[in-house]
Formats: sequence, structure tokens, C-alpha cells
Amino acid sequence: MTHAHPVFCDCTGAPPWPVMQRLNVAGPHRYYLCRQCGHVREEVCRTDGTIITTRFREAYSQELPEVAREQARDILEQPSYRQLSLFPAT
Repeated sequence: MTHAHPVFCDCTGAPPWPVMQRLNVAGPHRYYLCRQCGHVREEVCRTDGTIITTRFREAYSQELPEVAREQARDILEQPSYRQLSLFPAT
């Protein structure tokens, strides 16, 4: 079972909330990364996909699976580029 809608982080305290990016980790639990605050949402699930509990951890936490930490690190450490306008504002 997957989410039919995006998962949001409430780190800003008010809308608009940032969309979390799902990490590709095998197993019944699901992991989502917030690029804005660097936290990972861990949904602890039963084998049928039912969410038992939700935990939030720092992206580099040793309590996360190594694969989740590596993916989070790779995403957070990507350089950020901003497209400049082709024409100056008039």
C-alpha cells in the first residue's frame, strides 16, 4: 500500500508545508525526507501496510537503516542551482 497523496513535514509550523521525498528502502516501513529541515519521517508498518506508529529522526541518526541514512545524505548534500532569468526585469 502506498500513499495516494504527498506526505508533508510540519517543520515550518504553518502552511505551506514542505513536501517530503520518499526514500527507497526495502521492507514494510516507509521513510520520507524533508529537504527543508533534514528530518526523516519513519512510518512503522505492519506487513499489510497499516501504519502502527510514526517517528521523526534526524537524517544522520544511527537509529535509521544505513540505506536510509545514505540516501538522505546524498539528497541533502546535492548542490542547489538556481536558474537565472534570460531577460532582465524591466
